[in-house]
Amino acid sequence: MPAVELFNGQTDYYEMDDFTDPWKSATTDIVVFQPGILRHTEFVYHLVPLMSKEVRFVRRDLRGHGRSSGGCNDYTLDTLVDEMADFVDKIAGRPVHWIGESTAGMISIAFATKYPEKLKSLILMSSPLVLNETFLRMVSEPYMSQGEAMRKMGIVEWQKSRPVSRLGTEQPAETNEMGRFAGAEYLKWYNKMLCKHDLGGVARYCDFVATIDVSSHLDRISVPTLIIAPAKSMASPVSVNQEMNQRISNSRLVIIESVGHMVYIDEPEKVCEEVLAWVEDVHNGQIK
Repeated sequence: MPAVELFNGQTDYYEMDDFTDPWKSATTDIVVFQPGILRHTEFVYHLVPLMSKEVRFVRRDLRGHGRSSGGCNDYTLDTLVDEMADFVDKIAGRPVHWIGESTAGMISIAFATKYPEKLKSLILMSSPLVLNETFLRMVSEPYMSQGEAMRKMGIVEWQKSRPVSRLGTEQPAETNEMGRFAGAEYLKWYNKMLCKHDLGGVARYCDFVATIDVSSHLDRISVPTLIIAPAKSMASPVSVNQEMNQRISNSRLVIIESVGHMVYIDEPEKVCEEVLAWVEDVHNGQIK
C-alpha cells in the first residue's frame, strides 16, 4: 500500500500512475492532484488514463481522508502546508505541478507562497478563498458546523440529507448524481467510497477549513498559476476566480462549463486537456 510518513508522524496515502516513456523519466513532469473535502484517490480514477500517458500522475489523500491518517493535534494552516512540502520532497524529490481542488486549493495557495521552490506551477481548481456563509449554512444546518453535522449524522446520511456534489448555482440537486455520473449503481458506489473516510478525520478538517481565509496570500504567489473555474459553482463563483487571476501576477484563467462545482468529475476531458496544455507550456518555457 503506497504511503509515506511525514515529519510529524502524519501518514499520507497516495497513488502514482506513470505510463510515460521510461527513458525520459528524469525530465517527465509530475502532477499531483489533491482533492478537497470528502474526495480521495479512488474518486479520481477516471482521470488516470487521461493524464498518465503524458505526465507522472500522483493522487494524494488529504489529511483525515481516505487512507491518510487523521494527523497530529497541531491543526494549523502552516502544519498542513508543511506536510504538502514534505510530501513533495519524499515522493517526487523535485518540483511538481500541484493541483489543489476545492478547499484543498485554499491550502495550496498558502503552500505556493511558503514553498515556491517546491512547485513548477500551481493549479487551482474550483477553489474558494474563504468558505462563504451560504455554503457554511447549507453544509451545517441544523447544527452549528459541518463537522458537528457529520459527527451527529454520519458521512453517508449527512450527504443524503443535502446532496453537495454539484454545489451549483442553479436549483438544488436532489441526489449526488452529477452529469454522466448517475444511476442507482453509481450512487451505491458513491456511498461505498464515502465509507472509506475516517469520520473524525474528515470532521476535523471541515471544522478547520471553515476558519481560514487565504485572500491575503494571492499577491505573494510567484509561481505560474493556472486557475480552472467552474461556470456554475456556489462555493467558487466566477467572480472569485477572476479576482485570483487579477491578483496573481503570472496566471491564466480557464472557465469550464459544467453542471456545478466539481468540474473534474463532470468534464474530465476538458479539464485534463487544459491541465496538460498548461504543463506543456511551462515545460517549454512559454510560461515562466
